[in-house]
Amino acid sequence: MFAAPERSACPTTSRIPAIPLSGVKHGVAEVAAFFTEFGKAGFQADPIFLRSDEEHVVDVHRGWTTRGVGKVDTLWALV
Repeated sequence: MFAAPERSACPTTSRIPAIPLSGVKHGVAEVAAFFTEFGKAGFQADPIFLRSDEEHVVDVHRGWTTRGVGKVDTLWALV
């Protein structure tokens, strides 16, 4: 079974106007709380490209919100 680390080696950073918890996240609890806010904003995603190798994951998708403060509709490229 996978044991999640207390603190992520690579912090997650977000700057999304519609998501109140935007900023640097450390550890599983902070990342989980961030994705809970995605649900509250009605966040949707349409995958365009997803590939990985031994060291990297590349995710390109359109992301948008359907409710909440501020509206987001953008193309994301995450590595």
